[in-house]
Amino acid sequence: MTMIASMLDSVEATRAVHAEWDRLAVEAGRPLAAPGWVLACWECLRPPNASMRVIAVRREEQLVGVMPLLAVGHRYRLIGSELSAVEPLAKAGLEREVAKSMAGALASLEPRVAMVALECHDDSVDWAESVCSAWPARRGVWRQLVNRVEVPGIDLGVGDFDAWLGAKSSSFRRETRRKAKRLDEAGGSFRFATEASLEADVAEFLCLHRTRLSGLGGSSLEAEGVDRMLCEAGRELLPLGRLRLLLLEVDGKIIGAQVIVAAGFEASAWNSGFDEDYSRLSPSMQCILRAVRDAFERGQRMMSLGPGAQAYKDRLADHSVDLVTHTLVPRGRGYVSARSKIAAASAGRAARRRIGQIVPQSMRRARGTTQLKANV
Repeated sequence: MTMIASMLDSVEATRAVHAEWDRLAVEAGRPLAAPGWVLACWECLRPPNASMRVIAVRREEQLVGVMPLLAVGHRYRLIGSELSAVEPLAKAGLEREVAKSMAGALASLEPRVAMVALECHDDSVDWAESVCSAWPARRGVWRQLVNRVEVPGIDLGVGDFDAWLGAKSSSFRRETRRKAKRLDEAGGSFRFATEASLEADVAEFLCLHRTRLSGLGGSSLEAEGVDRMLCEAGRELLPLGRLRLLLLEVDGKIIGAQVIVAAGFEASAWNSGFDEDYSRLSPSMQCILRAVRDAFERGQRMMSLGPGAQAYKDRLADHSVDLVTHTLVPRGRGYVSARSKIAAASAGRAARRRIGQIVPQSMRRARGTTQLKANV
C-alpha cells in the first residue's frame, strides 16, 4: 500500500493528527515522543527564529509515522530534543517503509535541509541509517555519530514491587528498609501534583532541581519557559496519569520531587530534585523508589531512568540501552560548510571530555543530568 507523507507547519495543523500521533507513542512506549509533550516543548521552548516541520506519514487513511522537526535556517532537529530523548515514530512492522517516505519528504523540505540531527534508542529502528539508505538524491547523505549515552532501565515485568525489591541484594534491602523507617519517623509523606496544584508544584520542583545543581555545573532545565512547558504538558497528560509529579514532604515542606512521563507500557523518570538539608533522609532515592512502586501498581512493564550512568541508577537498573544521536548532511549545496561546522563541534566536545577527565568521578556523577542536549 502506498505511503503518503505530508508536512505540518503549525500547532493548528497538527490537531488533525493529534490523537493518532499519541496512539503511535503509546503503542511504541515512547512517552517523550507523544504530542502532549513534544508540542508543549514547541510552544514554550522553541528558538525565536524556528519554524515547525512535522512530517506525517499515512498509509491509506491511517497515520503510520511522525517525525516532529523544527528548523533554524537550514539546520533541523527533533522538537523537544534539547530536554528529552525524542524519537520519530512508526507503526510496528512498517518502520522501513515509513523511513523511506520520511526521507523523500526531508529531501523536499523548505528551507532546504543542510543538516539534521536524529536520535533513537539502539533497541529500536536505526532512523539515521534507514533515512540515509532511502534518501532519493543520487549522491545520498553523509552521517556522523555525534553522541552515544547509556540509558539504564528497570524491568517491571517481574511481578510486583515487593518481588522486584526481593531480588535485590540483602544490603540494598536493609538500607531501603532503614531509610524508609527514618523517613516515616520524620513524618515524611508522598503526594502527586493535581491539576489544581500543578503550577505551584512545578515551581517547587524546579527550585529544588536548580538549587541542587547550581554549584555542580548547572542544569539543562535553566532555560526560560521550562516551567510553562511542564504546565502545558501537564494540562493534557496529568489527567491521563501520563505526567506524574511526585512530591515528598516533611512537616508541609517539599524536600524531594520526581517527574515521571508515561505512555503505554513504559514510564520514564524524566528529572528530579531534592533539598540537600534533608540528605540524611535520602529524598531522591525515596522518590524514585516510590515512583517504581507506582509504575508497578499502574501495570507498566518498563521504567527508563534517563540518559546517564549515575551511581544510584546502577543500584536500581537491571538492563540498559544506548541513546544514539547522528547528524545527517545531504550532499549538495552547503555540504562543505555543514561538514566544517560538525568538525568544529566535534573538536569542542572532545576538548570538554578531556577537561572532564580531570574532574573527580564523584563530581562527574553529581553533575550528570538525566537528559541529553541535541547537538545541532
